[in-house]
Amino acid sequence: MFPNLKKRVPEPTEEMEGKKEVKGFLGTRNSIKRKSTFNVVRIDVLKESKLKSGKILDVGCGFGGLIKNINHYRKGFSFVGIDLSKAMIDAARKYCEGIPAIFYVKPADKTGFKTESFDLVICKDTFHHFNRPVKVLTELYRITKKRGFIYITDLDRNTSMDLVYEEMQRLAEKRLLTSMMLYDSIQAAYTVPEMKLLFKKAGFKKYKIYTKKSGKNFVKEYNVPDAGLRNILGFIETRWVAIIRK
Repeated sequence: MFPNLKKRVPEPTEEMEGKKEVKGFLGTRNSIKRKSTFNVVRIDVLKESKLKSGKILDVGCGFGGLIKNINHYRKGFSFVGIDLSKAMIDAARKYCEGIPAIFYVKPADKTGFKTESFDLVICKDTFHHFNRPVKVLTELYRITKKRGFIYITDLDRNTSMDLVYEEMQRLAEKRLLTSMMLYDSIQAAYTVPEMKLLFKKAGFKKYKIYTKKSGKNFVKEYNVPDAGLRNILGFIETRWVAIIRK
């Protein structure tokens, strides 16, 4: 059964805090392999920001996969990860042991960090969870340094139903729980026009937002191995990317 994507439907209120749910994600956490979707985000953010060092905040960091990926391929950064799930934060602390990273259980709309604390703020596949999206945007902007960047990528509710089905099938082959969560997430996702409206409400002026399609340079740009092509294609073609510059 396909989800109805015409109107946004917020996700169920329960949070993924239990160890059983988190375990489903940790079983396949090969975040530094070339077929990992974390590679796409790492390549994009470093290309867009041109940063070679600095302090990075990962909003909705989960088990720390993105932080470990960036640190593996590019030294010179320090990291902070926040998530509402204590179980995920505990997992991140173990997974990123030895990395200059600190993890907190914190809400994205009230982080408590000092103004202009981070050179780069990343939010991957988390934005659709937020109950107060405009408040989150203004908070992330507040804690970003001048001339810093905010990078947000998330599911696009306006994507092709065929692509959604393929992505659900792919995830179901690995872990059914994640496929079921995608069903809820795609209904809660924002479209590009909806994000532009949220950016307007947040007072953003210097930003760009776009969707990606695979082209002839796709495999070379993201260094995608044949074994990971389906995984990366499904990730890119069902999401939008937004870059906000302060």
